[in-house]
Amino acid sequence: MAKILLVLSKSPFPERSDGITIRLNPIFKYLGGRHDVDLVIACDPRKRRIYRAQEARQFCNSVTEFNYDSKITILQKIQTSIDLLSPKRAPFEAIKFWNRRLAKRVQEKLASTSYDAVILTGDLADVASMLMSLTESLPRIIIEWTDSPSLHMYRRIIDCNIFCYFFRKYRVLLMKRWERYVNHICDAAVYVTKTDAMFVNGDFCNNIHIVANGIVDCDDNHDKIITINKDKDIFLGFLGNMGYAANVAAALRLYEHIFLPLRKEFRNLKLRIIGRAPTEEILSLNSEDVIVTGEVESIWPHIYDTDIFVFPMTIGAGLQNKLLEAMHAAKPVVASTICTGGLDIDGAAAATITADTNQELCNAVRILIISPERRSLMGQAARSYVQNYDWRVLLPKYENVVLGR
Repeated sequence: MAKILLVLSKSPFPERSDGITIRLNPIFKYLGGRHDVDLVIACDPRKRRIYRAQEARQFCNSVTEFNYDSKITILQKIQTSIDLLSPKRAPFEAIKFWNRRLAKRVQEKLASTSYDAVILTGDLADVASMLMSLTESLPRIIIEWTDSPSLHMYRRIIDCNIFCYFFRKYRVLLMKRWERYVNHICDAAVYVTKTDAMFVNGDFCNNIHIVANGIVDCDDNHDKIITINKDKDIFLGFLGNMGYAANVAAALRLYEHIFLPLRKEFRNLKLRIIGRAPTEEILSLNSEDVIVTGEVESIWPHIYDTDIFVFPMTIGAGLQNKLLEAMHAAKPVVASTICTGGLDIDGAAAATITADTNQELCNAVRILIISPERRSLMGQAARSYVQNYDWRVLLPKYENVVLGR
């Protein structure tokens, strides 16, 4: 049994609050069930109620809440500005003004307890670099990047005009250099897809690891037989945290540029948007033909009642959990390259259709609407493919990375 310190910028509970907790929650529970785990959570005391530390205590020895004040003092600004002058410090996009205080708190934990490994999430990579200068003897340091911040920044360049293009490109290069530096000084860096890792690191180093997101098989319909009724309404679906800007933009694109044009051709076509915390824009879509579920006890009944999932994402990186969950339910998926880019294309080609322009997306969805047989075949291929993303297989692999096996 190893002694592990897990340092997070947010609590792993509630488990479906966003894409990050969907990943961190099973990792935390698994490691906590097999090893001696201490947890440090950086949290704003004014929002303390959302961190659910009590739930986390069930799976670890101790929970330390590092309370930071989101109000920034002049002294913090000056100190951070000086830090930015160092060639080995993070670019300002990766810096939190309270990172230095958090690094000292982690240093105190390391001085009082002998740990075998320390895991920090990617948004706290600056803390990892500070620990290198604060402490001579360190345990194994693992950076859980999940998605590459450099790739995420790079994909946002398309949203800017020509005047800021070159500035943003320069910022991406700085972030890429920083991310590569962090990977070099740490014992292991974990990404969710090969695409994310390769964007930063090129050829793989021994300390770069890929551990994909997994599916928590919590639905009661795992062996449900998928039948298609040609006479019933056909539901397009979108799935995700509907308070997240990238999901909001994609859902609105689905409604305006895919659903509404196709609704003129297929009067039995409807739209279901599944996800917690919908914004006012999303709630305003609620109508006889559009269902906005909001937060639900279980997503699975709503997923199974949907015929075709469409994910026209324009921003993002990593492996989209929404994609895996739809495929797990044996649903055909039409998605943009950003969404499907994290999949093994050879294995996923039979289960997904990749399309990027509005016209391409409409054409792909139209084919599936008029062909129940193809929907069924794609659904079966999706269910078969997603078996590769079972947490029961992935978590032991993650454990081996943490312990350096």
